[in-house]
Amino acid sequence: LIVFGSAASIFDKGIIAQAMGGVVLSADVTTSSTETLISTGTGSLTVIATKGLVTTSTLLTLTVDDISLDGTINTGTNTLVVECYSAGRTVGLGTASAQLNLADAELGQITSTGMSIGGSNCGSQTFTGVTNGNSDSINAVLTLLAIRDDAAVTFVGTSSVFNILAVQADNGVIFKSDVLTTGGAIHLDSNYDRKVDSSDAIGFTDGRTLTSASVLTLAAYQGAVLFVGSASLEAVAGIVVLDHAAGMTSNKPLVFNADNDSDGDGTLYVTAGKEIATGDNALTVTAWDVDIGVGSLVSSGTAAITIHGALASQTIGFGSSKNMQLSDAELGRFSTTGGLQVGNAASGSITLAGITDANSDNIATLTLTATRANMLVIFDTASASTFNKGITVQAANGVILSESVTTKASTTVINSGVGAVKVVPDKTLSTTDQLLFVTA
Repeated sequence: LIVFGSAASIFDKGIIAQAMGGVVLSADVTTSSTETLISTGTGSLTVIATKGLVTTSTLLTLTVDDISLDGTINTGTNTLVVECYSAGRTVGLGTASAQLNLADAELGQITSTGMSIGGSNCGSQTFTGVTNGNSDSINAVLTLLAIRDDAAVTFVGTSSVFNILAVQADNGVIFKSDVLTTGGAIHLDSNYDRKVDSSDAIGFTDGRTLTSASVLTLAAYQGAVLFVGSASLEAVAGIVVLDHAAGMTSNKPLVFNADNDSDGDGTLYVTAGKEIATGDNALTVTAWDVDIGVGSLVSSGTAAITIHGALASQTIGFGSSKNMQLSDAELGRFSTTGGLQVGNAASGSITLAGITDANSDNIATLTLTATRANMLVIFDTASASTFNKGITVQAANGVILSESVTTKASTTVINSGVGAVKVVPDKTLSTTDQLLFVTA
């Protein structure tokens, strides 16, 4: 046992304190200039009330089996690293129960610029009820490292709030409660060693919401992102899906909002060769832009896919350069028998050019909605468009065919609102022997 007694201690450099039965700070301890390392062995680090450990903006590494923190820890502009002494020791934060526990109030006693918890010697981690008031003094990224073989990270019970969050686990990251960041990104990696384990998944139970104050990144590598029920992924500056994602139950809609503060910088990005398959569940995407990589697929089975712009009056283009733009090839990376619905009553004008039969054959009916005042749906002069099915077009102030349009296989409906349906000279609208309804 090492005890820092009744009088304060100040060290001109960092210190190395190694004990087997614990380290107790009954008085203030200040270090500076170089790293401080404290190892408590199988005991605890104990800082009593009103006392503190200050490293004067140098790195602090704690190797402990538990922490009792009635006092404070302050690493200033440097990082705090918390590791386990005993192999496989479970970690709990908030009100979660584990072998190495850091209560929510204890977290609030820590001030640092970045903090990591776990490492190769710790086991699985559980988080419950971490509050904004007690996590916001971690001024950069809080990194959860459950990277020992088969270790997982689980968020359960009362929702948790962090400043910036990175999670790396060997065998899965599971959300049984909601998680929110207030200061920056969320980065999830559920298969740290890239080897196949029993799960390796990023999993969401029914009704979950995950909200990032910047970018939300989901990486499962040889696992997948699995939704066992409805879920909402919310991000201020984009959602990045690096691996397959799948809905596992029916009648449970999924929402991906990549720009939930509506300031025009949130893109939904699906990396090349990966698939979002909702399993016959409706998918709603709200974004400034959508980027579906080569060889990727977004599918919803019998349910609809709906895509909205993040901003009022945001323009949308298919084969045309607009605020949100999807190429003809990207359109071919959607698959649904429930229809693809693009735009809404707040959207700006929608422009289409060069849509091909081959890339529109897996989306059933394409519905285009630009019913905000003065907005149009325009088939642009760049090249003619052919749709494998019928289309439904709803505009507030007119539908303009500046290029020929061909639809097939099912009914086409056009409603131009208070404006006209205009087909420019030498261009045609052909429904290939299918019904055409026009309201103008």
